[in-house]
Amino acid sequence: MKNLINVFILGSLFLFVTACSKKLPPWAENDVCTCGATAEWIRLSPPEGIATILMPSQPSGRTNTQDTKTGKVIIHEFTVNSSSNAVFVLTFAEFPDILDLSDSEAVLDRGLKGVVGVDGKLVSDSEISLDGYAGRETDIKKIGERFLVGMRMYLVGQQIVQAVCTMEMDSLCQKHMHKFLDSIKIKLD
Repeated sequence: MKNLINVFILGSLFLFVTACSKKLPPWAENDVCTCGATAEWIRLSPPEGIATILMPSQPSGRTNTQDTKTGKVIIHEFTVNSSSNAVFVLTFAEFPDILDLSDSEAVLDRGLKGVVGVDGKLVSDSEISLDGYAGRETDIKKIGERFLVGMRMYLVGQQIVQAVCTMEMDSLCQKHMHKFLDSIKIKLD
């Protein structure tokens, strides 16, 4: 019986030491950020958009127009590549008035399906709202689960607003991902 207790104690000690010696991911090992985001963030408030957000630096912007069966969809995109493994994006998609977007759940489901795509794995998905506008908060693993995509998406009238942060799993920085996603605000004139 004494030998059994000693084996149990030694086994428990071995499991404890083994668990404590496992290598943590880089973002959990210390307070040093590995995503490349700067300390001085700026508030982006584009005149063509209906939302503002904090960005780790001045983004590059572009506007595309896509012709669809129901009319033109105008997409405004603002992007910061803070490093080779972190991207912060704010997108506004303006849909034609003829398109019925009254079923916000169905519209957001279609938007989520498009982001997940064929190579994505949905990790989490929850319904949220911002200033009374329906939205979704999701985490998606992409490209062989090497990247985590954190996204908040809102339907505001005839526009879909998306805040998307993509980071490599090996250098995931939850602090800056959440700083970005938590900072989105709706602005209506």
